[in-house]
Amino acid sequence: MERWLHEELKPFNLVRVELVNRHERKVSSDCLVSYHVHRYSVPHRYVGHTLK
Repeated sequence: MERWLHEELKPFNLVRVELVNRHERKVSSDCLVSYHVHRYSVPHRYVGHTLK
């Protein structure tokens, strides 16, 4: 700790920001999840599951 004193470090802003929108999607039999106009691949073990 003493070696950091000469660096004159300043604390950073600790404002909590939460920008999360959760959407449920069901994984299709071809291991894809669609979101808006895009399709994303997921591991095959999630086929048939609803992901959040």
